[in-house]
Amino acid sequence: MVHGLNGGRLSTWTHGELPEEVCWPRDLLYEKIPSARIMTFGYNSKVLFNSDTSKIRDYSKKLLTQLRDKRDMTKEVNILWVAAG
Repeated sequence: MVHGLNGGRLSTWTHGELPEEVCWPRDLLYEKIPSARIMTFGYNSKVLFNSDTSKIRDYSKKLLTQLRDKRDMTKEVNILWVAAG
């Protein structure tokens, strides 16, 4: 799961406040699909508002590398992307 601009790896997917907050991937999706491996990817989205695009490329490469590494360990598992815009 990848958050959008001004989001966070957990805050984008969370509603409410403690102790009643619900993070839907952690609390609801896992309940429905307990065999799922749910991963979130966080990055500093504020970097997108300046002219330095090299950091965006760095974040992209990091995400792809982490996905490749997870994929190598679980070749038989499908990957479902969820992203916020």
